[in-house]
Amino acid sequence: MEERTTQQAFACRLPAAPEAVPLARAVIDGLDWLSATPARAFALRLLATEIVSNAVKHGERGDPDQWIGLVVRMEDGTVRIQVSASGTGFRPQVVRPDDDDTSGRGLLLLDALSDRWGVRRNDERTEVWFELRAAHAQEERASAFG
Repeated sequence: MEERTTQQAFACRLPAAPEAVPLARAVIDGLDWLSATPARAFALRLLATEIVSNAVKHGERGDPDQWIGLVVRMEDGTVRIQVSASGTGFRPQVVRPDDDDTSGRGLLLLDALSDRWGVRRNDERTEVWFELRAAHAQEERASAFG
């Protein structure tokens, strides 16, 4: 007997500018097939915001020909969000910023809240992605943060 998978996907291009962040949030909020519990919806929104913000901050900005790619996929309860942007890329390194630092927590959040994440370089673009498994695993992890 062949095993079936449930799969959904959405992809779009966002401007390589600060307005990409609220647009990405609107995409996440508007995908009703994500059917996320409140804790999972919060994690998806937060992590997507972080990686889109980093794409805006570290990618090439100001050129109307530049864009940020956003792909949201769900297969058998696992959600994968990928963000790609042009630019020089970076070496992923999870660090613990000082309490008074105003930035530097994005990869720490990815590491703490996602089931898997990664960075890869394709041609002239850098892609950052993360995955969240079925809601119950995420809620258990989120409850550990209080």
